[in-house]
Amino acid sequence: LYRKAVRKDASYAVGWISLGVMIAFRRYIEPATDSAVAHEEARACVERATKLSFNDPEVLAGYGQYLMLNGKPGPAVAYLEQATQLNPYVVAYRAQLARALVNCGRAQDALTETEAVLRLSPRDPFKANHDYQLAEIYLALGRYADSEAAAQRAFAGGLRGLFLTVVLANALGAQGRVEEARDTLRQGLA
Repeated sequence: LYRKAVRKDASYAVGWISLGVMIAFRRYIEPATDSAVAHEEARACVERATKLSFNDPEVLAGYGQYLMLNGKPGPAVAYLEQATQLNPYVVAYRAQLARALVNCGRAQDALTETEAVLRLSPRDPFKANHDYQLAEIYLALGRYADSEAAAQRAFAGGLRGLFLTVVLANALGAQGRVEEARDTLRQGLA
């Protein structure tokens, strides 16, 4: 879809950044993808978008997301903060910023952003994802009971996955509930 959009309008910066992010993300979900070729194509798309409209908050947020996908959360924070400053009411920018912050070891700042996400969008269809993010943040802050509660809310909201299971097991184990943690991991791996 984004390829068609940029073919029709080569000056569509948001189309280019979106295409670059999707190509970078595809490397993780399609193992058969030639990683070097995909990396180069994604980089070229992102560069084109930033040349066309670097001050567009959507381009800044996309660039931050691209950096995150390439394992560079530190530089991503700066771009995601700029996008959030330009448009503070876009929940997706704040959620990505929180993810980058927690990956940089700034869990307290990540908590502030995630709380803003939940305040701005209390009925967000991605609330289970935000609860998962809270579970990770609370775990990093040593708030194990809060981490457990957030992970349970994420499960109750329909989110599934090994990473969520591991976060819940870690929260349980950190509270001395080792058998529950083992059972949680067994169920998650089954």
